[in-house]
Amino acid sequence: MVYVEGHEVYSETGFHRRTTNNRMELGAVLAALGWLVSRPDLSRANLHSDSSYAVNGCNEWRKGWKAKGWRKGATEIPNADLWKSLDEALTAYPIRLNWIRGHSGITGNERADRLASVAIYEQRGISS
Repeated sequence: MVYVEGHEVYSETGFHRRTTNNRMELGAVLAALGWLVSRPDLSRANLHSDSSYAVNGCNEWRKGWKAKGWRKGATEIPNADLWKSLDEALTAYPIRLNWIRGHSGITGNERADRLASVAIYEQRGISS
């Protein structure tokens, strides 16, 4: 979700049958960055996530992973494809992600959870 002066101005959701929560969290950050990059008129933005994996990875871990060829020891890091894309996006639009506590009444976070639930129900053919 994108909020401007407390009003939601944009949102999107997605669903993939064979995925993990981490991949969906990274995809959400990537989608948000894509939206921000396409709007050069925005003077500043804050990007919030309740995923410590996404926040720590974007703010800290990706730099070390990139320096090591996206590997941890002898194996490629999990979700390397998304981390490479996130690194590109964060290079084009340098922003520090902010971690927020999930399920704590934060309007945008609660709305994101509802949108995720709706996407799951819609893909399963269940009315929410």
